[in-house]
Amino acid sequence: MVSQRFAEEHYLFVPASSVRCLQSGAFQLKGEAKAEQEKIWSEFAAKRPPAFDGQLLRLKSFAAEEHSLTLLVERTTFSAYITTRAPEFINAFPKSGRADPLGLTVLVVSRDGKLVLTQRSLSAEQNPGAIYFIGGYAEPSKIDGDVDLFGEAAREVKEEVGIDDLDLDRTWVIGLAYDPVYCHPELFFLAQSELSEQEIVEKSASAVDRQEAHNLYFAPLELALSQKSGNLSDLPKTWSYDRGVNFAKRHIEAAGDQGAALDRSQQERMPDLFVPNIHLR
Repeated sequence: MVSQRFAEEHYLFVPASSVRCLQSGAFQLKGEAKAEQEKIWSEFAAKRPPAFDGQLLRLKSFAAEEHSLTLLVERTTFSAYITTRAPEFINAFPKSGRADPLGLTVLVVSRDGKLVLTQRSLSAEQNPGAIYFIGGYAEPSKIDGDVDLFGEAAREVKEEVGIDDLDLDRTWVIGLAYDPVYCHPELFFLAQSELSEQEIVEKSASAVDRQEAHNLYFAPLELALSQKSGNLSDLPKTWSYDRGVNFAKRHIEAAGDQGAALDRSQQERMPDLFVPNIHLR
């Protein structure tokens, strides 16, 4: 078992149905760090009037076994994150921890084998105009207890691109990594949709948060995972994009190895292994 507060990069091969997230308590800055939070947030909100100091979910620790994952989390706020995300924050306030909100990145594969990519809004506060997948920050439950992280991930996908058919039993958690630039942990999902590229394009037009993406792209899965981006090669890529590609490539290679080792009855009890016979060059 691996147990730690966060992972700089931790590959996972866990069915989404075997992930448990337990919420308890809240993280708050105190003393000088609290005064810094009030100052930073005041400056941030003045520059971005629509900014909202919403509730986020802070990762405290996690434990990963062969095919299961448990995360311990607590509430935090967006303003606490804005204050603590600078790499030098810990040097200035060594007695204070970071807000460490849990980000969710979802790699969605369409029915016709395309990986759904987005280009972030040109006015986004983080990574404007860069190539990404789909995602956002997990939100806490109103009361302590279990948090449905798959539900949070599916909500983000529906709100951003209109895909509304993600299935818990066809989704894997493939990695957990720590963003070294914006200083927070990110959990990566790989999910299958029964919608085609054209159907996703049509649904995305009415997605609630469609404006979060400047453009929507579709790349054949094998091409995307070989990191040959075709006509997207000149566009900047987010850290989450690079990590997601690496995690997905490892997942599919492992799925092929593990699928070959299972008999037919065992395979039927496992989630879809995502084209285990794909050849990645």
